[in-house]
Amino acid sequence: MSAFWNFVTRFTAGTLAKAEDVNTNLDGIDAGLALVETEIDKAVQITNGAGVTDIVLSAAARANKLLAFDANGDIAASTILGDWKGNHAAAAGTDYQIRDVVKDSTGALGLNNLYICISTHTSTGTLLTDTANWELLVDAAVVAAAQVTIADAGALITATDVEGALQEAFGEIDANTAAVALRALLAGGNTFTGTQNLSDGILQRPKIQDYGAVLTSPSSSSGVLTLDYSLGNVFVVTLTENITSIVITNPPATGVYGEMIIKFIQDAATLRTIAWAAAYLWPYGVDHVMTPTLSAIDWVTLRTTDGGTTWFCDSAQAYA
Repeated sequence: MSAFWNFVTRFTAGTLAKAEDVNTNLDGIDAGLALVETEIDKAVQITNGAGVTDIVLSAAARANKLLAFDANGDIAASTILGDWKGNHAAAAGTDYQIRDVVKDSTGALGLNNLYICISTHTSTGTLLTDTANWELLVDAAVVAAAQVTIADAGALITATDVEGALQEAFGEIDANTAAVALRALLAGGNTFTGTQNLSDGILQRPKIQDYGAVLTSPSSSSGVLTLDYSLGNVFVVTLTENITSIVITNPPATGVYGEMIIKFIQDAATLRTIAWAAAYLWPYGVDHVMTPTLSAIDWVTLRTTDGGTTWFCDSAQAYA
């Protein structure tokens, strides 16, 4: 406002003012008011009635915060995710701002639960059931010491799902922040139940312990044996007729390594044969011949890198 007075000349007490001087000052006041009006037009204005229009925080307290509105529509300093305040203060007199996050280390509402501040207040020294000031953010009992159980019955847990869940807790959040939060959530040991479908995504740098492969037992029909790669990579086929054609459906895409293992069991009553098409390549160009012994077992491994156009084959035979 100091610039306003640049347009006004003060008169000396007890002296007469000339009309032109008064008019000049009035013009200056008019110009100053126009300047003030321009500055007001640039300001953020609250037009829905009286309310709190000041941010009652020191410069240090409002550093790195955003201009926001609280539940009453009054102006306030806030952050998107909230400030991490560590353990909830054991002593009274600690100031908390909206969206501050604390841990209940005393177990008053659940040991290690995380809470988000929903109302600016001064701590009374205990969380207890202070639902007017705090809202549960993470239930430690559900998380079970950082161990996560996911049972999604084969449905995909997407970045959008995580983003949506975090938005409910924190407000707006981008997909990258959601991914960081998900990685933090899954940082401990985790138990997954049900089918986890990565939809041909990459599982990077795993160390696998105690795993099994899905076993599928298809049967031939009219001499045709169809093997569906999407049902599993290991097959058990008991021969009940001569196989004249093997058809493999849903192989990996070109550029992706795919491998199938087939356990062939010879008929227990009549010896059966298998015919291999040109797409199945064998060492030295010699096709596999099913062991001519009743109930004999042959293992065949097929590999492809071109989407199943060509299969490179090996066999181990005559298991009794």
